[in-house]
Amino acid sequence: MNKITESKKVQKLGILGIQNGQLVRNIDYELEKIMKNINDINTDDKPRELTVKIKIIPMNEKRQILIECTPVAKLRPLNTVQSTLFNIQEADKETGVVITKLQEITDVAVGQLNIDGDIQEAPEPIYI
Repeated sequence: MNKITESKKVQKLGILGIQNGQLVRNIDYELEKIMKNINDINTDDKPRELTVKIKIIPMNEKRQILIECTPVAKLRPLNTVQSTLFNIQEADKETGVVITKLQEITDVAVGQLNIDGDIQEAPEPIYI
């Protein structure tokens, strides 16, 4: 048996090399998702995980082996975003219908200069 595996014609492949390295490409894909999650400013600094599950299933009276490889990335959720809104009810002057609109409260008062030196305009209201 050693003579067969030592032969120059037989290429020794590890389990990561099956399917022409598809498992390695799948791991790289999941790693890319982890790196995007880490680089997202809206996520925290807690650890992420990359788990590779390898399942080995004997078949046909153990003459064949089925191998299932599954890489799974465990990512961090996005940080919670909070905003305070004014709840404004106005009556339409023509119809008298009461309209509800939400107006975002900003850090800079309307008409003041913002950090870029521009005059702060009121955010667009959300009509309900």
